[in-house]
Amino acid sequence: SSSSKSNSNSGGVPLRAPCGVELNGLMAIATRVLCLPSREFSPGTLLAHNRYKNVRAVAFVDAIEQAGALGAGTMPDHMRFPRDIYLEVDAFVAGVMGGEPYAAIHWRRGDFMYIRSSRRGVLTTPAEVYARVLPELKARQIASVFLATNTREDAEVEEMRRLFADDHAYPVAFHRYDPDVHAAVVHNHHQLPLIDMAVCAAANVFFGTATSLFTITIMEERSHLYDADESTTMLLSEERN
Repeated sequence: SSSSKSNSNSGGVPLRAPCGVELNGLMAIATRVLCLPSREFSPGTLLAHNRYKNVRAVAFVDAIEQAGALGAGTMPDHMRFPRDIYLEVDAFVAGVMGGEPYAAIHWRRGDFMYIRSSRRGVLTTPAEVYARVLPELKARQIASVFLATNTREDAEVEEMRRLFADDHAYPVAFHRYDPDVHAAVVHNHHQLPLIDMAVCAAANVFFGTATSLFTITIMEERSHLYDADESTTMLLSEERN
């Protein structure tokens, strides 16, 4: 089913009173509701085919909407990054971290500063990140941190670096992936997030941003490729109502 703002000629059932609908962190006013059964896809029909009985994931080919069983094909449980991405990450981790344990942080900023501004517990400040991560580093005796972020504010990154590196009681080495310094395989800017994801996935401990698909992808990579213990994968903060 779906709810959207529409005029009186768009079909659907008018609501008794307009109501607020949250979509990806933004609020809209819904005036009508339209519910339709899927016209093409029947789970019963799909599962009746023996070839799909034990398949955990399927892809629907050449269709915007979900298609029937004849348009389905099997998918692997886990999609891998290109091989050269892993090779570059191995070289970066070995050269920069020196084979020592490290923690990785995915700190989502950028678009989230707008579309998640109304979601409590999603956005975090450098000081909040530091307060969340440092106790885990001390408990696990980890002295290196890798940061993946889409912030465009150099001052924010510098503030976080200073918090970790200038703590005289427990100084922590602070790292980011700089393509001008480290890149051997990056041919376009679309590959940089893949490297950030892969470095985070390979970390001994990971801290992600709530509601971020980037973080979810890293978590899946940690689970499927590295069989990481659940206790080593955490969020910077929990979303609150």
